[in-house]
Amino acid sequence: MFTMGDHILGIQGHPEYTKDIVSNLIDRLLSNGSIQSEFAEAAKSKLYKAEPDRKCLEKICKKFLKREMEFINSNI
Repeated sequence: MFTMGDHILGIQGHPEYTKDIVSNLIDRLLSNGSIQSEFAEAAKSKLYKAEPDRKCLEKICKKFLKREMEFINSNI
């Protein structure tokens, strides 16, 4: 957690979560009624098409540290 003035940035990454683990979590959330099937299907579709957007995370962290808070309401 980082704070600057009235702003807080907290990031909890899980690099140990493989795509199989995340897929299993989606299945579990679907089976216990926490998410709808449309959401689960969309999430799985994106899961196997993409990799983590490390550049986006890097931009967020740099802008936060430079106190460029306006990025919160923009498209980074």
